[in-house]
Amino acid sequence: MKSRNDKGRLKAKKDLNAVQSRKQKVVTIGQGFPGKMEGHEGDIVIRRIPQKGLHLFAKYGQRWYSIPLETASESKTDRDRIIIKPKNPKESNLAYELHKVGEAVKLTLDATSNHLFGKGLTKIISSDGTGVQLKNDSGVLKVRNLADDADAELKASKLTVSAVAAAVNEIGKGASDNKYLTVHDGSATYHTVMVNDSAVVQTSGGGTALKIADNNLYIVDNSDNTKLVDFQVSGVDAGTTRTLTIPNANGTIALTSDSGGAVSLGLNDLSDVSYSSGDLTISSLDKIIADDFVVDSGASVELDSHNGNFVAKKAGTEFSAANSSYAGMILGYTRIQNDGTGTGDALITMDATLSVLQTVAGTDLSVTFKAPPSGNVEIQMIASLYASSKTVELALSDNATFNEVNEIHTYDAGAQSSDETDVNMTTVSFVVTGLTAGSSYTYYIGGAETSSGTSYFRHGRFRTTGTHYPPIIIKAIALPATITTGQ
Repeated sequence: MKSRNDKGRLKAKKDLNAVQSRKQKVVTIGQGFPGKMEGHEGDIVIRRIPQKGLHLFAKYGQRWYSIPLETASESKTDRDRIIIKPKNPKESNLAYELHKVGEAVKLTLDATSNHLFGKGLTKIISSDGTGVQLKNDSGVLKVRNLADDADAELKASKLTVSAVAAAVNEIGKGASDNKYLTVHDGSATYHTVMVNDSAVVQTSGGGTALKIADNNLYIVDNSDNTKLVDFQVSGVDAGTTRTLTIPNANGTIALTSDSGGAVSLGLNDLSDVSYSSGDLTISSLDKIIADDFVVDSGASVELDSHNGNFVAKKAGTEFSAANSSYAGMILGYTRIQNDGTGTGDALITMDATLSVLQTVAGTDLSVTFKAPPSGNVEIQMIASLYASSKTVELALSDNATFNEVNEIHTYDAGAQSSDETDVNMTTVSFVVTGLTAGSSYTYYIGGAETSSGTSYFRHGRFRTTGTHYPPIIIKAIALPATITTGQ
């Protein structure tokens, strides 16, 4: 009779045989997903899933689990290579490969494009060998075309393009928050344009001046950008540079069409003209040619000829005395006229001795002047002379106490004579030469009687009657440099 243990062993064997009869003998291959009720726990099948490719399915419990399958890798070390296929082949038919190459990781996108990621260095390479290199250099991203050795640099403050030697192409931000653009020609020649809150300037560089086409440059009003100034350079000769220098002064730009306007001209820009402290100096001015020439001064008008020549012409022909257009100018003028009411106040009496004539009020008959450029002067006196059977002498003195200038200026043979009682307007002139131009002189009129009788000069008010004699006039008149003389 069998024991209870024997019965147990027999039952376990039957169960094992039942399981083995249900166990999958081979891995089956098919299409589509396996059904939930299909197969037994532990079964493994390979199925082609539409649009998803081959998948390996394994049943555990009552559920199927799967992983995608790919072709065998050509790499000898599959652990260094990851093959990535798109989840949906309709969206893309490309396969991507990521694997290790030396100290870098290579990403192959397709047959024509590879990305190589290394320590601080990235390369993007096409199948023909062209591409770019990206490199981290101490916090600076450098981009290089693999066909040359020039780097473009991207920093927090600037972008540097194609660095060559000491010169660079840069766009960046400098000191004091300045923004700048540096442009070079491939050597050490470069220009820098700096922009800050107040200005756009070109800093010093290794090259010539920055050139901007005149149709690309406008100056704009700071409050209304529709107000523009455009510079035009078309009138400059080819191959010629014209320089416009700004004077150290404020002012207004003048136009050639301006006339009569209050415009300040940059006269210092002319080679033979200078202006300083109100003085305009023209070193080589020959003439001013104008249809009409007007000098309109709010104050004085001065003519200063250093050689003393003053010329007046008509259509190029001088009509004034040679170099002496000032001839005839009154240099000094004296007017003496009595206003006293006493008897004899209006009379200047004489005796037989030549002396400086003087009024009752104590005024000397004299005239003061400065000598003209010619040094030649006419002293002329005009007065009313009363004489009764008298001959009157007149003379020129250079002192208030009579002092004869020259014997030819002493008319002691008689300047005026009367054989009876006569009243005449007497005019007498003295010509003085050889004076120093610009020096001041005073000449006096002396007089005397040469024969018995009565004579005197009368002037101004006649006592209290309100009647008047003519005043005594003494003039100093400029004479020309050349005087015609004879005897």
